[in-house]
Amino acid sequence: MSDSFIEGYNKEGHTTLPLTLSNDRVTEICKALIPFQQQESTNAYGILRHNVYQEIPLLRQTIDDYNIGGLAAALLDVDEITLFQDNLIWKPTGTTQSIAWHQDYSYWPLSHPRGVTFWIALDDTTVENGCMRYVCGSHQWGECQPANFIPHQHTRHLHHLPPLTVDTNIHRCHDVILQAGQVVAHHPLLVHMSHPNLSRRHRRGWSLTWIDSSVRWDPKHAPHPYPVFHPVKKGDTVEGNDFPRYKR
Repeated sequence: MSDSFIEGYNKEGHTTLPLTLSNDRVTEICKALIPFQQQESTNAYGILRHNVYQEIPLLRQTIDDYNIGGLAAALLDVDEITLFQDNLIWKPTGTTQSIAWHQDYSYWPLSHPRGVTFWIALDDTTVENGCMRYVCGSHQWGECQPANFIPHQHTRHLHHLPPLTVDTNIHRCHDVILQAGQVVAHHPLLVHMSHPNLSRRHRRGWSLTWIDSSVRWDPKHAPHPYPVFHPVKKGDTVEGNDFPRYKR
């Protein structure tokens, strides 16, 4: 990866990567996702599915075929990186709820925001069909209070953090327009949201959370399904079959 991508990422908190999945691979992935549209009930945000790479071998194969882990390690300038989780974020046509301004790290039960989110477009994304919108440079603000996506969810332990306020920085907002197969990387503290899908087209995105392998568990930092079902303690290493590691 060239220095220009790394410099742009460090300055703005995001960069479109020199990586594009082939049209054939995107088509294969979208076909493999069809059962989720039939299985999952669509809520106000669309269809959300956690850790789809563990269910669809083609996704794990795509990570290997395109050396996505190696690219994440290069962007963070580390020798080894861990895949913490992935998410399918599918906005069918008529998904009217936007995803509020937030930082990804707010929802990680981890000790530090040393990581990166790779967001892979599986459809052409525009403002009309629900693309993401970033506040450029906001990763330098530090951690802010999280948005509550679940009604009545309590975040009392994070009230000491500054509120996440975008209004005075609206001039720094940038809509991320991508073609299917393109990949954008953003910092765990970069403030972002996504628009509703008011178009007649789907907007499918595959999001992968990569973390520096030195990051440790901190279950009290944020609610997350993994510590609910598996015994982890603060300071434990993030390791095991659910968290594959990749070399640079």
